[in-house]
Amino acid sequence: MIFEGFYGQKVELREDLLYYTPQELWVRPLEKDDELAFGVTHAGVILVSGFTYLEYLAEVGDLLEKEDDVLFVETHKAIFNIQAPISGRITRINENLKGEKVSILETNCYENPFFHMVPKESIDPKMVFLDVEAYKQALIRGESDHCGAGARVQRRSKYQKEEDHSK
Repeated sequence: MIFEGFYGQKVELREDLLYYTPQELWVRPLEKDDELAFGVTHAGVILVSGFTYLEYLAEVGDLLEKEDDVLFVETHKAIFNIQAPISGRITRINENLKGEKVSILETNCYENPFFHMVPKESIDPKMVFLDVEAYKQALIRGESDHCGAGARVQRRSKYQKEEDHSK
């Protein structure tokens, strides 16, 4: 589905995906162990005018709580962390997006998930995340976080050791 007029642009909305608006993520349920793939939506790419740098703050095997930091991104408009949309274990990170290679999302956002997770507890993704029509309505209502405004900017994850700068 193509949604026209989103900040003067056409946005591709995939009907085979679910959506998480607080982080502008798409969600793809996978067949393996209730695993879910998460990536940035086309609207998310437009809102930040594209990505310039990505660094993972979590590793495969990490058990995260909802809103724990997963990755740090720099965009043309903001610097912020993307948090886990659910509690669960990280099962895959996309090594092909690290560093400046993240710019590929500008043309291939739906083909490149940021990470995969297995939920801590069994969930029905269709009950937790929005379908394409509900996501389109959220975009129309302006619920998207333009330019990452209000994003918590923290480069360090709670899982990384603090450095002692007092020396």
